[in-house]
Amino acid sequence: MWEWFLDLFAGFYAGNTTASASREVDNGLDRRQATSIAHALRIEDWPFIRQRFVAPLRRLLLDSLFAKGFDFIRLTAGPLVDVEDPVITQGWWTTTVILPMQFKRARLAARITMLPSGGGLIGFRVHPEHTLGLGPKWQAPLYDSPTLYKEEHLALDAGGYKVKAVMTTPTTTQQYPCTIILSGSGPCDVDSTVGPNKPLKDLSVGLAKCNVASIRFEKVTFAHGISIRNRKGFTLTEEYVPHALAAVRHAGRHPHVNDETIVLVGHSLGAYITAKLASMDDSIRKCVLLACPIRPIYHSAIKQFEYFAAMDDPSGQQVQPQIEELRKQAELADSPHLTGTTSPKDLPFGLGPAYWLDCRNYNPLQDITSCRKPVFCLQGGRDYQVTREDVDTFIDLAKDNPLLKCISYEDLNHLFISGMSPSTPLECETLGNVDEAVILDIARWCHDDSVDVAALFRRP
Repeated sequence: MWEWFLDLFAGFYAGNTTASASREVDNGLDRRQATSIAHALRIEDWPFIRQRFVAPLRRLLLDSLFAKGFDFIRLTAGPLVDVEDPVITQGWWTTTVILPMQFKRARLAARITMLPSGGGLIGFRVHPEHTLGLGPKWQAPLYDSPTLYKEEHLALDAGGYKVKAVMTTPTTTQQYPCTIILSGSGPCDVDSTVGPNKPLKDLSVGLAKCNVASIRFEKVTFAHGISIRNRKGFTLTEEYVPHALAAVRHAGRHPHVNDETIVLVGHSLGAYITAKLASMDDSIRKCVLLACPIRPIYHSAIKQFEYFAAMDDPSGQQVQPQIEELRKQAELADSPHLTGTTSPKDLPFGLGPAYWLDCRNYNPLQDITSCRKPVFCLQGGRDYQVTREDVDTFIDLAKDNPLLKCISYEDLNHLFISGMSPSTPLECETLGNVDEAVILDIARWCHDDSVDVAALFRRP
């Protein structure tokens, strides 16, 4: 939820720049243009940046568009600390400039497309740094033992869309449980990559070492983002359910999967819908909720922004208007006045009314009870997205529900990676792996505590 995306460019030009061959160059005119834009970003000189665009685009852009975009970025990333030296790549028809930007709580990068030899700008985007190939790369966790599992690449075809998936299976010839893993909010790839971290891959290889198989898949919003954005009626159900059930069916057909031990594992927004989804298919025996919010994600977003605002100098940032705007949008999404004709501009994250109306069909607290299946709820004590209030609510619910088990890991963040200081988005840019305690606890749950998973996990 924190990776706000600023998109201020013409799609025609963008489509033609990515296909051309390129090479890293140090053209003096391009470098002077890039350096001047970097300086303008530092001092927030939006008129200067707008004037650098080619004339047709310049007339379409407003200074306020840049200002508002960066206000939203600062809301989560914090104040801009520095703009680093540009990386310049020249294609056949255009030049691409990457400007790494260090914010207080995150590292982002501006990707600028312009005509060669210091010509006018035709594209400007701000991305998380890792999506542009910058920063550290994922490293396999110490508990990864490739000889003890194999990975099979799949395609799950459901709901009119095909997505990539990976099934990770132990090398044992005995039957084993299988987990179906649902990633969190936003357009997640098959590993749920965040910065250099791949929490779903960590989880998959760790569980395989404990003789638990898994299927993880890219979200339809990642694989078919443009098509989905053009669909006004897209819903939360469509975001997850068709491909999750397709994965369940695939697991049930695998000769070594014990079809009585298929477990649905959801993270964040994926956890929010997991219990309800489990009630849709009798072959799903158990659920695992990782960092599950108790309310719709816009309420979690408001908490995040307030958490970030408290970290900054109140005199230096004007973030309250953005928080109030989101709060107003959240009130409409919650209200009886929300209808199918409500404008997406008046709703959280610009998502259409169909999405938020469908979201009302999911309530983790009620769904845990109504699904009547064992549910294991895991939370990180340093998680600022799913807070202590959420954890305590699940713990209270467990007092009257023998099928619900809860555990909190005080040193873990939203990705279940260990740390010491208060968590921020910048931590997601720091290399880490899912803590082994989480993997062992989930493996025990999948095996009904009938297997010594610690002994399996200690294997080289």
